[in-house]
Amino acid sequence: MKFTKKLYEGATLYGNDMYVKDIDVLPDATEFKFLGEAPYTGIKYYYLRDINKSFPNVRRIYIDKNVRGIQMDNQLFPNVEEIVSDNDTYKNTGAGMLMRITGKNTGTLINTFCKKPGEPMDMKNVVAITSMAFAGCKSANFVNMKFEDISCDVDAFKGYEGVGDLPVVEGVHMLGNMVMEVCDRVPDSARNISKSVDFSGRTLTVHDISIISRIYSEYRPSKVIIDNDGVINPQDLRTVLRNSGIASIEISSGNPYYLTHDGIVYNHDRTYLFGCPSGRAGKVVIPDGVKEINESAFYGCKITDIVIPDSVTEIGAYAFVSTDIESFTFSKSMDTITESMFNSCRNLTDIKIPAHIRKIEKYAFSNIKIHSVELSEGLTEIGANAFIFNPDCDYDTEVILPASIKKLDSHSLYGVKHIIVTTDSNGMLPHNLFDAIGTGNNSFKRISTKLTVDGKDYLIPFAGGRLSKWDEYFKMIPFDEDIIWNFYQDIDDREPELIRRFLIELYPTIDNQKVKTEIGKKLRAF
Repeated sequence: MKFTKKLYEGATLYGNDMYVKDIDVLPDATEFKFLGEAPYTGIKYYYLRDINKSFPNVRRIYIDKNVRGIQMDNQLFPNVEEIVSDNDTYKNTGAGMLMRITGKNTGTLINTFCKKPGEPMDMKNVVAITSMAFAGCKSANFVNMKFEDISCDVDAFKGYEGVGDLPVVEGVHMLGNMVMEVCDRVPDSARNISKSVDFSGRTLTVHDISIISRIYSEYRPSKVIIDNDGVINPQDLRTVLRNSGIASIEISSGNPYYLTHDGIVYNHDRTYLFGCPSGRAGKVVIPDGVKEINESAFYGCKITDIVIPDSVTEIGAYAFVSTDIESFTFSKSMDTITESMFNSCRNLTDIKIPAHIRKIEKYAFSNIKIHSVELSEGLTEIGANAFIFNPDCDYDTEVILPASIKKLDSHSLYGVKHIIVTTDSNGMLPHNLFDAIGTGNNSFKRISTKLTVDGKDYLIPFAGGRLSKWDEYFKMIPFDEDIIWNFYQDIDDREPELIRRFLIELYPTIDNQKVKTEIGKKLRAF
C-alpha cells in the first residue's frame, strides 16, 4: 500500500508497506530521524539510493530502535557531523560515519557522508567497507585503520575524491599498503589494490605476481610484466594465466627459472611450456625444441589455431579445454591424445587423427559439436566418452574404424549415426564395439544407429537394445549376421514406443525371411 507520511515536523516520507523509498526535508532542517513504527507493522526500511536529492543543512541523524534497514547515498546528507542511534544494528563509528554492526562492536562501514579534506575518519571498529561508502568523500585522514584486516566491496572506493591527498609511495598514491590509483608499476610494498582501480587494457609491471589476484577480475591488465629474478610461485603464476582479461605475460630476462616467448610462459631452456594466458587469441605456433606441454596449459584460452612442432613428445591432460580452437597440427612424435585434451572446444567441428596417434584417452573430444571424424590406420585404442556426438544433430556423422583398432571403451563413440568396421582376419569385431556406440533414452528423437560390417549395412537400436549382450557374444564369436537377426527377435520391450518405431525402420532392411516374419508379428502386436 502506497503512503505519504509526515512522522515528525520537517520531513515527508514516501513509500509502500514497510518501505520508505523517497523523502523530502525542509530546507532549514538540521536533523533527520530514521523512525521505525510498531515492532511488527509500519515503516521498517529506508531504501534511499539513487533518488538524486541532497539535504546539505542536515547535520545530525537519529536512528530509531525499530529500523531494520538503511541504504542511502552519501550525497543525501553530505554534511552529517553527528549520529545518534538507539538501534542495535546501525551505529556511529565514532567519527560521524555510519556502520552496520556485524560482530562484537565491529561492523561494515556504509556511509562517510562526504567528509571534508582533513576531517578524521576513525576506522578502529571497521572490518569491512561496502560499495559506495566513500563516494564524495574528500578526506585522506584515516585513523586506526588496520589495512590487512579490512574486506572491501568492489566499489568501496568508487567516487572517492581524497586519493590525491594520500601518501605517495614509489610514485603511487597509497592507503597504507593498498594501491589507490592506476599506475604502470605496482610498488613492491603493496599488499592490496583497491577494487575500484581499473587496469583493463593496460600493461602493468609487478614484482610479486600474487598482487594481481588483488585486482578486481574485470579490471585486470591485458599484459603483465613480472620484474622478478627470483623464484615465482607456480600456483600464483597459474592463477594469473587463468584470468580471461590477461593476454600476455612477460618475465624479466634475468630470471633463471622462467622464460617468456610470444606472451607464453616456458621453463628457462624452453623445453617445457608451462602455460598460456587465457586472454590470448588467434594462432599460436609453439617453437621447435619444446618437448612437453603442461597439463591445462591452454585452458580457457581464446586461441583458434595451434601448431605443435615435432619436438613435442608429451602433452598433459586438459591442455586445450574450453579454448576457441578450430584446427590443430599435431607433433609427429606424439602417440597419445591425453584425457580431455580438447574437451569443450565448441569451435572444433571437423577432427582428423593422424597415423602416428595410437591412443585417444577418455573425454578427449567430449562436449564439442562434432561434424566429422577421420581416424587413421595405426590407432589401436579409444577411451571412454572420447567422442560424444549429438544424437539428434542435423548432419550425418560417420566414423570409419581403422582395422588397427583393438579396444573401444564405454561410449567412446557415443551418438555416432553411422559406424563402418572391418572384421579382422579371424572375423572378429573390435572389442566392446556396441558399448562404444552406446544406447540413448526416450529424451532423444533418434531411433537407430547404422552399422556397416564388411560392406553390409545393419540397423542397431539407439535405445532399448541391450547392446551389452551383443558385445558378450562377439567378444568370443566371429561376426555372424544370423546372430544379429536373432538379437532383433529378442529386443528389449521396456520402451515399447521406441521399439515400435525402431522395428518400423528395421523391417524393410531385413534379408532373413524368417526374422522378417517374426518382426512383422511383433509390429502387429503393438
